[in-house]
Amino acid sequence: MILEKTSSLFIGKNIKLVSMAKITNAKYKILPTGKLLTPHEIITRYERENGKNNRKYKARYIQFQAEYQGIRVKMFLIRFGTYGTWRMLVTTDLNISFNRIIEVYKIRWTIEVFFKESKQDLLLGKSQSQDFDAQIADVTLSLIRYIFLSYYQRMHYGTSIGGLFRQLSQSAIKENILSGINLYFIELLQIFASMAGVDFITFYEDLLRNPEAENIINMIGLNSTDKDLLNAA
Repeated sequence: MILEKTSSLFIGKNIKLVSMAKITNAKYKILPTGKLLTPHEIITRYERENGKNNRKYKARYIQFQAEYQGIRVKMFLIRFGTYGTWRMLVTTDLNISFNRIIEVYKIRWTIEVFFKESKQDLLLGKSQSQDFDAQIADVTLSLIRYIFLSYYQRMHYGTSIGGLFRQLSQSAIKENILSGINLYFIELLQIFASMAGVDFITFYEDLLRNPEAENIINMIGLNSTDKDLLNAA
């Protein structure tokens, strides 16, 4: 259990531990009765009598103060929804309420999701450079990308960060391909204009004035920018 490894870091300090703990056969000393019970036994004995409903999070929970390996903790056994699985949150903050511990854990969860998605989709920590400044720059760029993607996700609800990253990557590839085709298209027009003995800009403007030609160019995404024309000219 996570308390075994980290509790010594928190005892005697103002920092409190909040952790999701596995529901196992480990026994907790329930206070003030002193009974040694597993989480499953606590649910069986006390869920009906001491269980509370929370409308905000649509949850049912049981809360107790207990001791685990000599450490005093407050434990929350929680079930979200009618048929959800029971989960357990444990904290060294003995005064925390149910709503507050959920809020705190939600913040922690978003941090864990950030690291998971950044490592999986944004290549966080994948830099091979041995230069410290390069490593800092790589992490910073991953953070910036995640912020932009999170903002976009909030504005267009329903897409995960990973899915969004793949969509934007595909969009960037498509734009790069079209940009390359655009240049070849303009070069081809220059050749046609040269063979016809006409000015290229005049030829291109006449082409765009033709509704049928303009529709075809727009459909395939080859509507060149003024910058392309200036470079070509």
